[in-house]
Amino acid sequence: MQPANTIVARVAEFLKRYPPFDLIPERELKTLAGAITIAFMEDGEQIFNIGDPPGAHFYVLKEGCVMLHDAEQRLVDQCDEGDIFGVRAMLSGRPYVMRAQVSQEALVYQVPNQVFKPLMDQYPSVALYFASGLASGQMVLRKQEPGEQPRQADLPEEPLQLNERITAEGKKPLVSCGPSHTVKAVAEAMSEHGVGSMIIVDASGLPIGILTDTDLRKKVATGQVPISAPVSQVMNSPVITIPNGWPVYEVILKMIAHGVHHLCITTDGTAQAKAIGVVSERDLLLIHSNDPAVLLKEIRQVKDAGRLPALRDKAEKLVKLYLDNEVSVKYVSQIISAINDALIITAIAQARVKLEVDGMTVPTAAFCWVSLGSEGREEQLLRTDQDNAIIYPRPAAGQEESTKAYYLALARQVTATLVDCGFEKCPADMMASNPKWCVSIDEWEAYFRHWVMTPDSEALMLSTIFFDYRFIAGDASLVSELDSRLLKMMDKERIFLNYLAKNATLNPPPLSFFKGFVVERSGEHADEFDIKLRAMMPLVDAARVLSLDYGMMDEKNTIRRFEKLKEKDKKNARLYEEAAQAYGILMRFRVRSGLEHQDSGRYVPIEELSKFDKQRLRNAFEPVHDLQKLLEVKYQLSYFQG
Repeated sequence: MQPANTIVARVAEFLKRYPPFDLIPERELKTLAGAITIAFMEDGEQIFNIGDPPGAHFYVLKEGCVMLHDAEQRLVDQCDEGDIFGVRAMLSGRPYVMRAQVSQEALVYQVPNQVFKPLMDQYPSVALYFASGLASGQMVLRKQEPGEQPRQADLPEEPLQLNERITAEGKKPLVSCGPSHTVKAVAEAMSEHGVGSMIIVDASGLPIGILTDTDLRKKVATGQVPISAPVSQVMNSPVITIPNGWPVYEVILKMIAHGVHHLCITTDGTAQAKAIGVVSERDLLLIHSNDPAVLLKEIRQVKDAGRLPALRDKAEKLVKLYLDNEVSVKYVSQIISAINDALIITAIAQARVKLEVDGMTVPTAAFCWVSLGSEGREEQLLRTDQDNAIIYPRPAAGQEESTKAYYLALARQVTATLVDCGFEKCPADMMASNPKWCVSIDEWEAYFRHWVMTPDSEALMLSTIFFDYRFIAGDASLVSELDSRLLKMMDKERIFLNYLAKNATLNPPPLSFFKGFVVERSGEHADEFDIKLRAMMPLVDAARVLSLDYGMMDEKNTIRRFEKLKEKDKKNARLYEEAAQAYGILMRFRVRSGLEHQDSGRYVPIEELSKFDKQRLRNAFEPVHDLQKLLEVKYQLSYFQG
């Protein structure tokens, strides 16, 4: 028997690989792990049912598979390793609204509510994870808007798109083998191609059997069949087949009728025709576009970058759905930023594969992809233009040119993929594909030093974009190192903050003397209100300079910057809270305008707004005025000749 402390360490090690447990400090995580009970559950065992009272635990799946069904027996989610379920009842204190049933032998961690709930209070980011709805099938907790009564609301659940067609063309290429291949060879091929099943075909390509991960666990890992045996001894036969282009509802009925989790697609739907694809229960879940967790998984599993644009289109629908249902913008921005990040990470992975195929040598120097501007602040809810960059360590002598050439080639591939996904190129070319913004950390330090030491108008403009850098992929230590170097500069050149503060007060509150909106006077957007320049940027700029002053390098999001400033400067806590609320309101206005007019949402037609909406906008401007007064006093701007 293993010592208890060893088991606790292993549980903690597993949990910290998955959110939100990765947000909990190690000491508290080990305490939580020590309170967890481990349950082994048989295939078909029910964990909880619809209407059951909330239990004392929620669950984390360690191994196996658990299916979640709703009251109409629709499949809501299929949980796999690291997935969380049963949280809805813990959060709401209400009975379970889904049925959780083991579909493969499962090892489940039972997390006690009474131990976990204090951690949610202690670490808001953990609570925010559940509030954002990123755990399978969980309730979304809405943060109340100003003047709103506290309440909770579920996101509307939409059934599977039952008429959508399942085709082999939209899936991974079929992976198949002959019956004489060894179990070991087939398992290696499944792992290499990242698939959970293998179709066994005869010499004519006709399906004669199927091997799944479950078969490997039950028949091979248990020692019943040696890995040297031919796969024909382990496969399931006959294969259940369907034709190409069947609607989802037919596929579901077929799976239910035969009690299987995989179906083989053939050219005519029979086992006497050539196999061309496989459809699994998980594929059906990926059609359920209202669950951001499912959408994230699909983006991360994409093998063909050509599928990414359609997936990002789904995210756009999520934005509209959430805003229509009054979900807090703060939470929506986190969800969409997570989707955008996954999109970029997948695009980078695909680009690296292509460069390898093209014969380019991977540099010894690591790299880091960072997002800038609104995406760096996790505020790019609409698909506006790109702002990104690459950081890499100082290359070894003689490798400077080859290192830069590789990362520029990588950046061009990634930015092109993002263009395909609807993110236009930056008009000012502030992208990683520009040689100027794909440089070593020493060169980045030189850029920052120049901007800090010579804060002219161009330097201040660049600072407002590049100081909001955020790690996306690669070596995160490069961002930490750049943070450290920038902080040292700021400590030595505090006068730079005065320049930033002065810059943040250049756009006064956007109301005229007679309380009318300051609108564009001419050009394409005449009589429209520039909500970005005149209302949002003053708040963004104020949050940035104050955060830099307090050395807060780890937070770039405007709302969360204001929330942290409340802790640092309690005297002005009320103002920061109002500023955070105002920024959320302004983001909502901009996104709604953008979705309605199919543009960036920057220019809002004032005449189209209701009297109530105009008043809400005016109220949101008040913190702008007060923040700018705060900056003027704090940085003595009336005496500062910047």
